[in-house]
Amino acid sequence: MKKENLLVDKNDNTVFYDTKYGFCCNHDISFDFEKEYPLIYEKYMRRSERFLHDVQFPTCFIRAVRSEKEIQFIEENESYIYRIVKRGNSDNEIIFLLLKGMRNLSDKCKFQWFRLGITRYVGNIYEMRTMFESSESFLKYCRESILTEEVIKRNIEFDKEHLYISDKFNVFINRLAKENYNIIPILKDYYPGIDREGVFLWGMGTYGTLMVQYLLKNTIKVNGIIDNNPNKIGTCFAGIPIVAFSEIESDRPNIFISIKSEQSIDEIIEQISARYLDARVYKMADLFEHPIISQML
Repeated sequence: MKKENLLVDKNDNTVFYDTKYGFCCNHDISFDFEKEYPLIYEKYMRRSERFLHDVQFPTCFIRAVRSEKEIQFIEENESYIYRIVKRGNSDNEIIFLLLKGMRNLSDKCKFQWFRLGITRYVGNIYEMRTMFESSESFLKYCRESILTEEVIKRNIEFDKEHLYISDKFNVFINRLAKENYNIIPILKDYYPGIDREGVFLWGMGTYGTLMVQYLLKNTIKVNGIIDNNPNKIGTCFAGIPIVAFSEIESDRPNIFISIKSEQSIDEIIEQISARYLDARVYKMADLFEHPIISQML
């Protein structure tokens, strides 16, 4: 991190490279490298000191592999990588995570690796949670070989205190998509007669698709999918008719709003309220905020 070795990207002034060691840093500069460099340097020196101290104790490194080219580098430099990893402690290990679609590491390669269930890395703060959770075998390995119950509990508490609401919500959506949550008791609490009456979904986007599939797998009747888009009305999804709100004939419908836009949600609630005073209306955020779910995040 010596300044004479650093070079700011010509096409993106928020990215810089350490030309001596080949590092690329793409999330440290906010506006002006020259003004921010002292703080950046201090941060990395602090991290380096902590790292050099911590790796003297048994440490498991986890590397998310970015490309086929990197796989080739790993295979061709196995001895060098082992030497670096175990420099601080002979018990140190490294695990590689491969994206879906990447070729396997060679059978001759001694490194342990796991296949993720994603095709690309997303630059969001909740990425590490959802990335790891896409591989059941890797999660099982972590629970059995790396993480103690105490550490898992501490990590959960850390997330509760430090993750932004939007990040927790994204984690919730990701886990719901993989059916890691049982939301049927919550829906039965919100809609007491759902077993008998079923429910209408409003919106056929990402959340709508997720909810239709989840409800059908759990034998909850979806009466119809409401949408204001005239191009969708009259079609079907998974055998469920997509209808206009004016076509709903129930006296007191159960409606679940399954869209992302907060502004659109407010407009839909106004639309429902103008016709029904006592309709049971909930949205994805209501599931997220329910005590059963919130205590898990």
